[in-house]
Amino acid sequence: MTADMQRPTENDDEKQPKPDRGGAWIAAAATVVTAVITVGGTFLAGAIAPTQVSGAIAPGAAITQTATHTVTATATATVTVTPSSPVDATPTDPTSSPGALGDTVYLTGLEDSVTDGRGSRGEGPYAINGKIHPNTLGIAVYTSDKTFVEYTTDGTYQTFNAILGLNDELKPDSELQFVVSGNGKVLSRKTVPYAREVPLSVPIGGYVKLRIEVSRIKGARSGHDRGAVLGDARLSR
Repeated sequence: MTADMQRPTENDDEKQPKPDRGGAWIAAAATVVTAVITVGGTFLAGAIAPTQVSGAIAPGAAITQTATHTVTATATATVTVTPSSPVDATPTDPTSSPGALGDTVYLTGLEDSVTDGRGSRGEGPYAINGKIHPNTLGIAVYTSDKTFVEYTTDGTYQTFNAILGLNDELKPDSELQFVVSGNGKVLSRKTVPYAREVPLSVPIGGYVKLRIEVSRIKGARSGHDRGAVLGDARLSR
């Protein structure tokens, strides 16, 4: 038995819808292009300036750019230092103010402390072998009598220092003796020839009476007003 099957006719093929292959290809291509543009735009966003993008999109369009600045502020602190105790800017060099109370005081500035003496004395440019010492004290030297000067202090000074010598105006054969006493006790005795400088350093701690005595032991028997010289004579604490 043969089945009666109908064969399609040409008219039937024309009635069947045909797939739109061209439209599918166009849609796929559009998707790819869109993806490429998106990725490229993201990649180039940092490299292409806004002016370039805007110029490409709309030539002549106004461009507004916003600049962001980072500012770093540094604080400056003002510090005021208050000393714990006042600072005394007064110079302490005793040579600048002879006789000023302090660690060192020169005999030439202690005239008010003289409580006893014999013979003349004074401050002046008295030379020892041509050399004049600052704050020089001269004491008279007579023919036979001893001369001296005595100071009364507060007993806080520890040392008496001086350069002993003879005034160049004495005769070259002259020789003098210097005696330093504290409260009546002999602390130093030195014989000094003409044209010689003899350093003197005597401990006087605890003594309030300081006596300097001078006598001639050799040389011409003619007096001189300032024959015995004490260069830089000073008391130190």
